[in-house]
Amino acid sequence: MKKVSSYLIIVVVLGLAFVGYWIYQRYMLKSTIETLSFDVVRGDIQETVTARGSLAPMKDLDLEFPYSETIISVSVRDGQRIRQGDILMTLNTRDLELEKSRLLTTKIQSEAKLAKLIFGSTLEDIKVTEEKVSSARALLEDAKKTLSNKIRDAYINADDAVRSKADALFEGARSSSPKFIYTVSDQQMKVDAEADRRTIETMLGLWQASTLSLAGENLSEKSAEAKDNIITVSYYLDKVSSLVNSLTVNQSLSQTSIDTFKTNVATGRTNTASASTALIAGIEKLNTADSALKVSIRELEALKSPARDEDVAIAKAEVAGIISQTAQIEEKIRKSVLVSPVDGEITEVWFERGEFYNVGKPAVSISSSGYKIESDVSELEIRKVSPSSKGEDVVINLDAYPGETFYGKVATIESKPVIKDGDVYYRVIVTLPDTKLHEIRTGMSADIKTLGKKKNAVLKVPELAVYKKGQGSYVYVSPIAPGVERLVVIGISDGESIEVVSGLKEGEKIYIKPE
Repeated sequence: MKKVSSYLIIVVVLGLAFVGYWIYQRYMLKSTIETLSFDVVRGDIQETVTARGSLAPMKDLDLEFPYSETIISVSVRDGQRIRQGDILMTLNTRDLELEKSRLLTTKIQSEAKLAKLIFGSTLEDIKVTEEKVSSARALLEDAKKTLSNKIRDAYINADDAVRSKADALFEGARSSSPKFIYTVSDQQMKVDAEADRRTIETMLGLWQASTLSLAGENLSEKSAEAKDNIITVSYYLDKVSSLVNSLTVNQSLSQTSIDTFKTNVATGRTNTASASTALIAGIEKLNTADSALKVSIRELEALKSPARDEDVAIAKAEVAGIISQTAQIEEKIRKSVLVSPVDGEITEVWFERGEFYNVGKPAVSISSSGYKIESDVSELEIRKVSPSSKGEDVVINLDAYPGETFYGKVATIESKPVIKDGDVYYRVIVTLPDTKLHEIRTGMSADIKTLGKKKNAVLKVPELAVYKKGQGSYVYVSPIAPGVERLVVIGISDGESIEVVSGLKEGEKIYIKPE
């Protein structure tokens, strides 16, 4: 019984000790975890993108041109060893060069036009345009004189055709009751001709008075009046001609008289038609001269007036458009030369000199030496990666060789997306140069880090100290719980440090709170 009691006492004591220790740990022992702090420092930072990938043998590359054109040179042959940067094939750029030259000429003209708008016209330009206005005004005055003469000529010819050539067929031609002397079969035409003669007599009187006061301000009205009058006379003479042609020889009318009437009326009609043609030409000459004067006056006013803001904006946009077009042409000229992106061997030359290359087909196929690393980069960071034109801008670490660093370059970025767990990635192909001192094997795992935009002497902090909240980025600037937040604007990151564009000053401290 004593033995059981002793065991019971020991169990109770141990239980009390455990409970006491738990209370001590839970409520009495202070945390020894310290808050981490960092200084805001100034230094250089280079944007990087890190990704995981694996080694693969270098596949054949099918090189293409981005547009169709005739091939003017082929610099390689099947089986030839080539080095990175070697020229393989070249497209004809003659049309592109001509277009570039045309654009450069247009650019000079557009820039001159813009400069004239901004700085105004020269005195010489104004003087030349004033002389143009003066010349146009003189031509208009000459056109007015010419038209005045044509109006008078039209009246004279119309008066002669009616009163001198046709009135011999009428009795009392200038009276209020003119009568056609001879007998004709078409009595209605005779009556119409007699009525027209009465109307024309009044018209000729008014027209004669009108020609005595031809002035510039009413010349347009007088020319329209003359045009209508001569048309009226022409219709009248047509009727008289028809009556004359219907006359027959009788005791009171000989053939000679009939022939004389026909000749006189025909002459009157011809003279009237010529006068009408000359009158219309005079009207057109006046209108042309008047339009030319108005245009030259507007040009002079434009030269003397300051440029409107919208005109300057349009001229600037025109220059910018030409610059953009020229840049596009220059880019096509640059891409007209097919250059090998890697060392390797030519496996196929698909075109010969003089053949027409169609876009979308391989021009030259290359079997590249060495290995490549295939890695998938998130759509959020793919914008930071671009194919290398030269040099080595990718840091490579192979799992098989810890502690060693290799260097390569981005060869291509595939346009087809790779979907992983619903997220979008793009495959980046990194070339790895020959590593003769290492036994590299297909399938080896690697970490790649691309080196992108670099900034010098910027403020930076550890990236792990910056946290997102809502749409903003924040840091703690106080070590005292719960901490004081500050909004910051961040820039590029190298994976460890991140640029602080605004929100912090050099020498300030920031903190990472323990969870």
